[in-house]
Amino acid sequence: TKAQEVINDNVLHVQVSHYAIIHICFENLGKSIVY
Repeated sequence: TKAQEVINDNVLHVQVSHYAIIHICFENLGKSIVY
């Protein structure tokens, strides 16, 4: 159904955003350790 597709898109977007936030945090953490 269309509603299910929209829900899946939202879930996927949240997962990608969550991954991006974690990735940025690890990058910043790595820079903090290096410098």
